[in-house]
Amino acid sequence: MSAAAGAANLHTRIDARLMEVVRREADQRNVSVRAVVEAAVRERYDPVAAQRQDAALLAEVRALRREVGQVNFANRVMVELTTLTTRNLFQRLPSPTEESRAAGNGFYNALIASVEKVLVQDRPLLDKLAASMIDGDAEFDMVEDAGGSDSDPWA
Repeated sequence: MSAAAGAANLHTRIDARLMEVVRREADQRNVSVRAVVEAAVRERYDPVAAQRQDAALLAEVRALRREVGQVNFANRVMVELTTLTTRNLFQRLPSPTEESRAAGNGFYNALIASVEKVLVQDRPLLDKLAASMIDGDAEFDMVEDAGGSDSDPWA
């Protein structure tokens, strides 16, 4: 039995542009033109190769699903943490006066304007916050702006 007993002959004409691509690939990989053509046919039509590709794709989809779940969980934790921190902060504040209400409204308006600006500019504030904490930058100190200043500490 010869080495080619499981092989069949195929004689066909191939478009010159495709043949050039096949030859270039063969030269780059240092293999025969036949090996390149067989690999292309195997990749496209071999059911075993298709199963391997499907398995790899499925593994990637599962990994993405896990990652999205982790991000979702982290977002839920962040929302809960923020909510509890805010509630605890407001429970410890004295009853509001007219001046404190005005300052609070100024702070709230500045905060909403800053959030709108950040969303429009698509700038990551978490990176900026971390840098300000490390460098001691007062950029995030909104106490001064709560009084009605026009400067935006988030810019």
